Amino acid sequence: MKSGTTNIMLYLQNHPQLRTSEDMIGWPQESRYFSAAHDPEAAGRNWRFYLRKYPPATDGVLTFDKSPNYLLNPKIPSVLASLMPSLKLLVCLRNPTSRAYSHLQHECRNGRVRQAEGAVFRSKSNDESSERLSFPCAPEAFDRLVRAQLAAKKDLDKCAWARGSGSGDSNVLPRGFYDCQLAPWFDRFPRSQLLALVFEDFVSSREAT
Repeated sequence: MKSGTTNIMLYLQNHPQLRTSEDMIGWPQESRYFSAAHDPEAAGRNWRFYLRKYPPATDGVLTFDKSPNYLLNPKIPSVLASLMPSLKLLVCLRNPTSRAYSHLQHECRNGRVRQAEGAVFRSKSNDESSERLSFPCAPEAFDRLVRAQLAAKKDLDKCAWARGSGSGDSNVLPRGFYDCQLAPWFDRFPRSQLLALVFEDFVSSREAT
């Protein structure tokens, strides 16, 4: 999230031999099939529903799935490896601090960043004991959120946090713990099937990428 994946999806969709899942008017969209499922393994057993999200297969045309949340769930790599062992994977990684700041602004724009007693946190609640911050959030708000999150999770294993265990009110920071998120994928797929792009390189040289 906030690492250029939507732009990459649109570029790939423009290729005549590539297609992704589409909404009712033909606009490309994230399927989120496995990450939205309560049980990814059960979703895998019913993956015919997943295939219905994509245009009918034709000769010479490949389909792809753009769902950033797949990176967070350690169950998904084993499910996909059993269904599609030859799957080609692409991940785009951004400077973790820049990504977290952009993520905070995304949450702020959607009215989900609040403050109370000097602490800044993400919440969908309209609790009267806290104040919603207006967009754009000031850099000081980012600093306070980082400090509050690190203090609250100081005793929590980093990879447990990165994968959602005990993440509580925000995943702004743990989304940048890439080593924890990539490890289950490396366990299930050979590295020759995974291409890692650097967001900053992609932005500076899109045509070359």
